[in-house]
Amino acid sequence: MNGTVKKILFTTINSLGAAFWQYQEKKIETESIRKILIVCLHGLGDVFYISSVLPLIHERFPSAMIDVWVHSRSAEVLMNNPYIHEQYIYDEIVTRRDIERLHIDYKNRRMFINKMRENLYDIAIDLSWVWGATLMLKAIKPRILVGGSQHGLDFMYDIHYPYYKLVHLPLCDIYYDILRQTNLINLSNEQSEPHYYMSNDAQNNAKDIFVRNNIKNNNPIISIHLTAGWKEKEWDLRNYLTLIERLYSNYNILIIGKGERDMDKYRKIHQSLPNVINGIDNTLDTTVGMLSLCLCHIGGDSFPMHLASSLNIPVICIAGPTNPLLFSPPIKNNVIILYHQLFCSSPENERYCTRNAGRSCATLDCMTMISVDNVYDAIMNIQKSQIVLQ
Repeated sequence: MNGTVKKILFTTINSLGAAFWQYQEKKIETESIRKILIVCLHGLGDVFYISSVLPLIHERFPSAMIDVWVHSRSAEVLMNNPYIHEQYIYDEIVTRRDIERLHIDYKNRRMFINKMRENLYDIAIDLSWVWGATLMLKAIKPRILVGGSQHGLDFMYDIHYPYYKLVHLPLCDIYYDILRQTNLINLSNEQSEPHYYMSNDAQNNAKDIFVRNNIKNNNPIISIHLTAGWKEKEWDLRNYLTLIERLYSNYNILIIGKGERDMDKYRKIHQSLPNVINGIDNTLDTTVGMLSLCLCHIGGDSFPMHLASSLNIPVICIAGPTNPLLFSPPIKNNVIILYHQLFCSSPENERYCTRNAGRSCATLDCMTMISVDNVYDAIMNIQKSQIVLQ
């Protein structure tokens, strides 16, 4: 469905709903808030940025326990977070139809709703924006429901924010902006960086993997992530192979990722270059440990880019069908974005290019125009800057 038609349809739904739904915005009294639920049913990168606002919510409600509800595919990213009291996993809400299939076990759903209802939440903050989450949260019955809907259900929230304004914000700013709009953080607070709380064993586990892979001790380690959320965001594997061949004698090359697609691409690289380090399908904690020991990270618009940047590891982002102004980590000295702005690229305040985020593009010129030399030169510049800093 066309985006403009969708907006008109969902605005109409919201207007009709508001006409029949008794709405009265509720006031938040800090002293009365004891339990807060945050719901984010998106991918790893989106859920990762929840960590940037948890300290701010805790400062605003210091006596409150904070629980989160996430999908299993994103659960690891908030593990060990000291601001979270309990993490709940429930997967039967679809937020990405291209990778998720809706299967509802109604008995399981009732049990989950009843369990969450027993927690007697004072505030539930819906950061999923889909109708399934909205309806389930109404059934859970928090005292105050805060959220926004991309499906025209704003009228069901006690405090709501306009979803369609969020799509023009950088990913790293969205949750902060929502909480400021809805008075859930102190307005004087500055935005925090996202943070993964690495265990004490993470780097030791990483070093064990390096030892098993016969790492060359005196050579820097470069991390590479070969895949992304969809294939049009991925740089050609032949380019990665050529790049790794150029780096092979002076660097240790670490391939990270998770799942069969990542493993399949690693195997193809490994056939030609057997000493490439296999970092696929480790726990996120071990992956963070490996990343923390790297000279830099290379990849497309995907979660590892944000993770590496949060560790202050220099990042080379190969961008194309998505807007790097909206999807890159907070722009700082350690982020290098390789990107060609073409006539079909995304407008400045839009998330995706005009070719359906690359899915309907036959040539993907924005990706093919980024050369191996471009990436290699960026690596050399990073190493030079590291030498200067030392």
